[in-house]
Formats: sequence, structure tokens, C-alpha cells
Amino acid sequence: MTPAAIIAEARDLIQDSATPHRYDDAMMLRFVNNAFSRAAIIRPDLFGVTGEFPLQAGTSLQSCPTGAIRLVELFRVVGGLGLTETSRVALSRYRPQWMSDVGRPVNFMRYPRNPTKFFIYPIPAEEMVVEGEWAMSPAVLAMNEPAPLPDAYLPVIVDGVVGLAEIIDNEHVENGRAKFFIERFEQTLVAGLKVREVSDNEHAGMEPDIQRGTKTSTKTYLP
Repeated sequence: MTPAAIIAEARDLIQDSATPHRYDDAMMLRFVNNAFSRAAIIRPDLFGVTGEFPLQAGTSLQSCPTGAIRLVELFRVVGGLGLTETSRVALSRYRPQWMSDVGRPVNFMRYPRNPTKFFIYPIPAEEMVVEGEWAMSPAVLAMNEPAPLPDAYLPVIVDGVVGLAEIIDNEHVENGRAKFFIERFEQTLVAGLKVREVSDNEHAGMEPDIQRGTKTSTKTYLP
């Protein structure tokens, strides 16, 4: 999937295939990049990258790399132990002085008011490097540059591009066409979260009793 392919599909839907185009390639490319940026806000998990970045010494509050949208997961201290996620409430209850403890980190906690920051425990006495995953703002794409999402997302991004193009045309704002495509773009992305709820965990959507091993599934699964 490239911006050129997305634009070709979008031009069919906005009836702008004949030349000269109502919207030139530069404007359509801007819509494409805008659609990817909007997608990253709705589904930052789709734009995750894994790698390493340094922890600042002497403080519990840490930051994701520049350009990050939010923290996804921390795996380990490089050269040390794995990191386990916990909550500030739980840690404060059982270890009130935790923000004064210094040592090699074993826990991390999210900072809900700022998704690009997190707390680490204990506080690192020196600069250390952690391995993890974070969501990044999508880079601005050129016309024939590979997109940051799989080809399966082409129809979704096309919807976003069409919606943005139709917003410019007052006629399509008034008849609801622009709203239709923007809403379908957003709803399809959000629907993907529900799929993740039943696919991206070790229970894979099993009923609670089956998870506990107290019931045999009566569901029929088609091949």
C-alpha cells in the first residue's frame, strides 16, 4: 500500500479520475498523511515500534522517545531483569517511600495524565537502557513510499481520505457524504479494538468458566 494507490482508490469515490483533477496530487497526498495521523490518534497500537531507549538517572518519572504518542509496553532493562507493570496505587499502599528507593528497576507504572511518560521503580542510580514498545507518530509519506500499515487497511485509509476531500466541497458536507466517510473511517478503526479483545490475549475470547477449566465449550468453530 502506497499513497499513490490510496489516492487512486479515493479519486474513484470522489469522481475525480479525469484530468485536470479538482484536487491535485499534492493536496491528495496531504489528505493521505492527515488520514494516517488521525488513525494514529484513534489506534496508536497500529503504529507501535520496538527498540531501546535510555532511562534518566536519579528520577522515577521517565519519558518515551521523542515523537512517541504513548507507551505500549516495557520489556526489560538491557543487561538486567525483566520489568513488570504495576500501579502507583498498589505500590504506594505497600511501599509508601517507593519514590525514594534507588536500585536496578524491576517495575514500571503508566502515567495516565501523560501517555508518553511513565514511572520506574526503583529509581535508577545511573543511566540505564530499557527495551520496550511505544507508538510513534507516522512519518510524512511521499507518493510512492510504503505506508506504515498492512494492505488490509487500504479501504479504511481511503475512507478517511475521501471524507477529508468531501469536507472541502460544501455540497457533500450538506448532504452528509463527508460525515459518512469520516464516521466509517473512525468506526472501522475502533471496531478493530474489539477484535483485539478476543484475539490478543491468552484466553482468546473463551467463556469465563472455560478459562477456569470448569466447563467444556459447546461452541462449534468452523474451519
